Formats: sequence, C-alpha cells, structure tokens
Amino acid sequence: MTDSNEQAAKQLDDTIERQRAEPDQQAGDNPELASLLALAARLDHDLPPDLPDPAFRVQLGQQLQALPASLRRFFYDWRFGVAAAALIVILLIIAIFGSGALSGGGNVPPARETVVSAMSGGEGTAEPGTIGTPRTVEDTAVFPPIDAEHVVFIPTATPTAVSTPAVSTPAVQPTPGVALHTTLPELPETAPTWLLTGPEETQAFLETLIARTGITGEIEKDESAGQNAYQVVDTSGFAAIHWNQHDAYFRYDRGRLEPTPPPIRATTDPEVTAKDWLSEIGFDLTTIQYKETAQVISGRTIVRFDPINLPVTALTPGLGVTLGIDPDGSIQFAEGYWLSLDQMAEVHLQNAQQMLDATENDEWFSTEGHDDSLSLDITSAQLTYLLTRADDSSYLLQPVMAFGGTRGSAHGPAPDVIYVSAIAK
Repeated sequence: MTDSNEQAAKQLDDTIERQRAEPDQQAGDNPELASLLALAARLDHDLPPDLPDPAFRVQLGQQLQALPASLRRFFYDWRFGVAAAALIVILLIIAIFGSGALSGGGNVPPARETVVSAMSGGEGTAEPGTIGTPRTVEDTAVFPPIDAEHVVFIPTATPTAVSTPAVSTPAVQPTPGVALHTTLPELPETAPTWLLTGPEETQAFLETLIARTGITGEIEKDESAGQNAYQVVDTSGFAAIHWNQHDAYFRYDRGRLEPTPPPIRATTDPEVTAKDWLSEIGFDLTTIQYKETAQVISGRTIVRFDPINLPVTALTPGLGVTLGIDPDGSIQFAEGYWLSLDQMAEVHLQNAQQMLDATENDEWFSTEGHDDSLSLDITSAQLTYLLTRADDSSYLLQPVMAFGGTRGSAHGPAPDVIYVSAIAK
C-alpha cells in the first residue's frame, strides 16, 4: 500500500470511528459522505454479517454510482476494517468488477470460463480435440483444489461398516505426524493437464439419450444418488438410465420393455457392436481416443473402452466406459464418464518435498475422509492424476502426488493413500 493510500486508510478508519460515536456531526457539508456513513451505520448495527438483501444492494449501488470518482477511489485500496466491514467489501467489489455485481449481473466469469481462459492464455477456446502445441499455464490458482468438494470419486461398492470398540475398551488415539519410509521421486519441471467437458444440461442430455436408446421413460430426480443425480424410469417402473450431472457419470441398464436388437448384432464382433452402439447414442469417440478390450464372463462379453491419449487416473473406475453385451447383440449395461477432450496444457510442478510438507499443513485428500491431525507412515510416493470438477460440465485432470502407506485412527492402523496437488501455485 502506498503512503497516500495508507493516509487515506487512516482517514477512513478515523472517520468511521468518529461516526460510530457521533454519526450526525461527522459528515460536515458533504451530503454524499453523510449518505455513505449512514449506510455504514446500518450495515454495522442493523444487518447480519453476510451481504445485504437484494433491495438494499440496489439502493447502495445507486448511491455509490452517484459519488464522485475521487470519493470512490478513496476506498479502492483499503483493507477490511472492523467497523462497517461489509460496506468495505461491497466497495471493493464495485472497484474491481463494476456495479453490476451488486444486482446479480456481475462480470465474475463462471468456473469453466475462468479455467478455459487460463488454459488457452486468454485467446479463446480451441476447437474440441485440437490441442496443438501445449502452452504452460501460469494462472493455476483458478484450478479446482484437491479436496472432497472437487475430486470426482465414484464409489464402486458400499463401504464396509467399521465396528466401534466396546465401551470398556478405550480408543487408542494415533500419534499425529507423517513418517517417510521410502525415497521421494525426482519430478520433471512441468507436467500436462487436460480440460474435459461433459453435457451442460441434464434435461436436454437425457431427452436425447432416451430417444437414441429407443426407450420410453420419464426423467426423475434420484435423491438417493446425490443432489444432481437423475434417473429415467420406463413405463414398467424400471430405472433404465442413471445420470449424475455433478460427476458426468452415467449408467444404462436394459429393461424388459426395451426393443429387441436387430439380428445383425448377434453375428457381429461384440467390440464392433459396442462401438456402434456408443456412436448411436452420441458418446464421443473422437476427441478422446479409446482402446477396446473384451472379456467373456458367463456367456456375456464385457467390453472396456480405455483412453489412450489421457493418463490413467488414480481412482477407480477410471476414465472410459464399460459395456456388457449378450450373445443376441443386446446391450445389457453400459457405464462410465461422459466426457470430451477440450484442451491440454502444461503446468509447473512442486518438488516432492514441498508436497510432503503440504501433508503436514493439512493440504491433502483421501477417499477415506479427512482428519484434523494426520497420522501416516508413507511407504510409497508416485505422481498420478485425479479428475476434478470446475463446475457441473467442466473437469480438469490434474497431476497429484499419491502417498501410500498405513494411516492411524482410533480403530487401529489401516492402509490408505492420500493425494496432494502437484501443481505449483
């Protein structure tokens, strides 16, 4: 902060404190300042600590826009004060983003636009599937953090309940701390990251999927599967399609009312049948390149499509899609991530020691949950990738360090892997 701004800050602090003591005597001949101080008093004494109600935001915006530019600049570089803190926050928002932020029409870009801008260097989004020469992203602060809110994790089975110790058996609290029992790997200076996109609207996506699979069904919320989960229930009440907009993950199961497949499918290679069916329902087989593998289990052919131009992710079930095909050529089930490749870029990496230090600073994620005090004996460390969500239609494959070993808890030690962001921010 410059000397002039320091002086302005002190003047503002003194003014607010005087106004708190004698609000009617401090504005002098300045009606604009009097109005502003009255608003500060209202914020300080009458309103809750969060942002004001919409009507008050409109009132405040109108009065602030009427102020001279010099008075608005008076607040520009001010730190958050104790008195009238909410007012200072609003003034900062106006200084940075414009008055539209007060009425809900601000210029703060959505997460997808922000990440795309960082990936492309602000030059716009490349055509899907065209990555060219990857640039190095410098503004990685806009990337989703590696935490429970942003890491995409699809449970593949119901977790086994942990038995609680008997009342007579006191829980043994583990000793907090991280102990390294392996050698940290040498890492390159940079590593690639990929921006992936999924369907933007649930309704349109599911309506198209219903039509292309040839079923008759209704779209319903699936509260048991999450806030943004939906299902398509056919006329018999069978849930044929499950879709999680939050994770871009879908599952299809063939119901008894669904159309009989054409005879040609029974004589076609199951891998070809699977690929044709995915193309028919609109699954993107172009921007992401897949390798098909097939395995026959109890007469049914399981075909797995794994990406070959994206890295293997650390968490199951991994990117890609799996289908089950019966001898008559019918698709009995299909599930996987419904994603397309948008862009690729390089990011600077931390060194392994910095990532190890982050574990002691509570900057880590585990599918087993997060403890306030981590107790972990590390026996392995390797660079890998996690799928993270920027919003409900854009995702980022980010490099992370996976520290594996034995994690302590009140129920005893157990194997676990924790993940730490590898990106230098």
